[in-house]
Amino acid sequence: VSPNIRFSDATTYNNATSLTVYDAKGQPIALTFYYQRASAYDESTGTLDNWNFYVTANGTSLNGTVGAPAPLARLTFSRDGSTVTAPRTPVDMPIPASIRADGVGTLAIPDPNDPKALPIQLDLSRLTQFGSPFGATDLAQNGYSAGQLASIEVEQNGIVTARFSNGQTRAAGQIVLAIFRDMQGLQRIGSNMLSRTPASGEPMSGVPG
Repeated sequence: VSPNIRFSDATTYNNATSLTVYDAKGQPIALTFYYQRASAYDESTGTLDNWNFYVTANGTSLNGTVGAPAPLARLTFSRDGSTVTAPRTPVDMPIPASIRADGVGTLAIPDPNDPKALPIQLDLSRLTQFGSPFGATDLAQNGYSAGQLASIEVEQNGIVTARFSNGQTRAAGQIVLAIFRDMQGLQRIGSNMLSRTPASGEPMSGVPG
C-alpha cells in the first residue's frame, strides 16, 4: 500500500526541494523531491529512521500512479544520522515525457530513441539526518535551456568564443596563421587573395600569440 501523500498538501510530507532539468530540446522540467518520515528511531525496538523519498516531474510522480504515488526510494539512516544505510547504490530516475502547466510537451530523459543516452542515477549517499532544520546544501545539474548566439569574442591565442543567451560559452574555432618560406613567391589571384606556388613553398601553420 502506498503511503498517504498528496503533493498539494504540505501536511502529508515533511520537506521538499526543487530542481530544474532540461530535455534534449532544452525545455525545462521541474523536478520536486519530497521527504516523508515513515518511522523514527526507537532505542527500545532498534527501529531506524526511515523516510519515503518521492520525486515528481512537472507535478507527476515518477513512481506509482496519479492516484497512488509511490516512493522512488525508502531512505534509512544510521543511529547517529550521519550515514544513509539504504539505499547503498544510486537510484535509477527515468523521467517520462510529460505535459507542463502551459501545455508544452517535454521529452523523456533519457531519450528512448537515443541509443547513446545514459540513464539518470540519483546519488543519495550524502544525505544526513541531524537535529537541525532541513536544508539542501548541494543540489546541481549540468543541463541548460536553449539559447541564441549573443556575442563572439576572439582571444589573444586566436580562439573564437561564442557566448549564448542561456549563459553557455563554446569555443567555435581558432584562427590559424601561416607563413611561407618565400612570401614574394606567392601568386596574386585577385580580391586581395594569394595562392601558394612552388617558389613560395608549403605553408608553416601556427596560432596567434
